[in-house]
Amino acid sequence: MQLRLLLGWCNRKRVLRGMWAAGVGGMGTMFLFILTLHTALLLPLYCESECTMMQWRDPGSPENRQVIRHLQANVLEAAQRSVVEPVTPIDLYDPPWMKIERWLAVESAIRQTMGQKRRGVFVEVGAGAGVFKSHTSWLETSRGWTGLLIEPRPDAYAQLRRRRKAVGARACVSDYGYNKKEVLWMPSGTEELPEFYREIALSRSTLMTYVANEDRLGSLRLEVQCFTLNALIIAAMGFQRPIDFLMLDTSGGEWRILETLEQLNVKSLMVKFNTDVDKTFIKETTERLNLRHYPSKLLSRNHFMFFLSENTDLNMTQWQEG
Repeated sequence: MQLRLLLGWCNRKRVLRGMWAAGVGGMGTMFLFILTLHTALLLPLYCESECTMMQWRDPGSPENRQVIRHLQANVLEAAQRSVVEPVTPIDLYDPPWMKIERWLAVESAIRQTMGQKRRGVFVEVGAGAGVFKSHTSWLETSRGWTGLLIEPRPDAYAQLRRRRKAVGARACVSDYGYNKKEVLWMPSGTEELPEFYREIALSRSTLMTYVANEDRLGSLRLEVQCFTLNALIIAAMGFQRPIDFLMLDTSGGEWRILETLEQLNVKSLMVKFNTDVDKTFIKETTERLNLRHYPSKLLSRNHFMFFLSENTDLNMTQWQEG
């Protein structure tokens, strides 16, 4: 069933009749009109059927059953037994991007800390085409992990589904605590690039809000539906399942996304920061999530931070801060 924008017809006639019957008449009508206009302009919500007052008040709530059902039926794609183009040993151990310091810094930290853990669960936000930008392909392929891969860019997501087995979601993750429409920025002219550079280009996308003015000219833009990370995770895994590793790289808004998390058991986190202000906010937010920062000069130089929960079962004796 197609989703409909909340523009006032959701239960409006029924509510208006009730207001008139109660004697509130014109005042009630004006209040409802203002509420409807505010919701339509500021909190865009898409409903499969008639919207409820609970959705008007709290559209981002992960407990909202209609949102969860919509995600399960229309957004999430099930895990695959096999893929068209499997990840190869070269992709994992000797890829063309091996010498890119940023990739090596993040990948080394992940393999160092999680190499002994088998059959864990990951969630990756901003998974790109599934191999180059993704930092969960080694966990899935070599350590038997499963999880959720989230990527809003259509061509990158299509490639991801050709190569990765995990549950997939072609969706934007909201940087606020409600579901909304946003504009996704992508670099243009990638079709003619050599394969290696096209892989890099496919890993680049972010919400227009976080794009510098000088980068906006000549770019591609796409309207995308954004859902809260809480809602996506709960729709894919339920409330109770621990997340052994959360990878968060959206090229903007990461600390805002972390602020929206509630009632999730995240055991480890790798997150990108873009400015020193971002770094400060991430530290404050992760304290609320009971995550401890493990400093690394190499990660910090490449704008990443690593965190573990207090009750982690990972062996951190070999962690290097250098």
